[in-house]
Amino acid sequence: MKRLIISIMFVFLLILGITASAEEVSMKIAMSGETKYAKDVGTGKGISFTLPELSTDEFYIYAIELAVFERQDGEVDWHIFVDDEGEESKKEYIENPQSLTFNVNFGDLSVYRDKAKYKIAYRYYVQSVADTSKLMIAGEDVKDGWRLVGEEDSLNSSDEGFVFYKNSAPSVKINGISYMYYSLDGPMQGYLDEEELFENELPKDAFDSGILIHMDVDDFDTEDILTASYVLEDAVTDEVVATGALAQNGILRSDYKCRKYRLYIDVSDNFGAVTRSEPVIILLDLYHPTVESEFNDGGYALKGKNLFSDFYINDDLNTPMEFGSVYALVYQDDVYKT
Repeated sequence: MKRLIISIMFVFLLILGITASAEEVSMKIAMSGETKYAKDVGTGKGISFTLPELSTDEFYIYAIELAVFERQDGEVDWHIFVDDEGEESKKEYIENPQSLTFNVNFGDLSVYRDKAKYKIAYRYYVQSVADTSKLMIAGEDVKDGWRLVGEEDSLNSSDEGFVFYKNSAPSVKINGISYMYYSLDGPMQGYLDEEELFENELPKDAFDSGILIHMDVDDFDTEDILTASYVLEDAVTDEVVATGALAQNGILRSDYKCRKYRLYIDVSDNFGAVTRSEPVIILLDLYHPTVESEFNDGGYALKGKNLFSDFYINDDLNTPMEFGSVYALVYQDDVYKT
């Protein structure tokens, strides 16, 4: 006869830790290609599962041992979780279990390591019906009797088997900005990397036509769905002048005009994690240029040749123009020549 018969579900709250973490941490569970939030169990997060009965009537389950197994990023094999103090602190030994169905609370989420994956394993301590004086571990000769919860083959882990882990926050870095400007040859595209943005100005109408943000976005949890938004500030007054979802093509437009902007990009995943980029400064050239002198000892017009001219251009702060583009209108006998 089987000693353990499940007729009424008994919920055993297994605290695999001390308390739920006060820090806002999202714990995920995944199985068969589906990932979702861990359920609420007691004061924390966890799961429910039912262990299999013994396949023989000659023994009965005297006790069940549960443990968290861990595999950190870069590791190949699963092993019993060991905390930073060197203790196997995520184990429970349950004598005379009244049910094989458990609600398991993961406990203090802060002790789980970033980018590590976790499984729950169990093993049965059994006694012979004929001789109750002997206590042994079922299947001890294979992996010390440990079997995995949520695996079709409880002896081996698989990509489809049950696993739980902390949600990893995405990362984001702004690398540079592309912008439109106009030349004698028509519209052109310029690019400034992160360092060049601190030293160079964009055309006054750069935000009217839109700037293209070049950025690196990554998430260790490849199953996550990421969305990006922006925060644009006046870097002089610290006022937020524009904010919203970033278009899928990465182009940002704004009607607000100021000399100096501060731009942040926020990237969020579908499990509540949000990461803000380091800011970049964007400068606009809002000053109007004026020609101070032209044809200064160097203006020659040669028939059939080029027109050479020396001239100086200052902006309205009387700062000389040292680089950029200059365009001329050519007239002959008061008639404009294209």
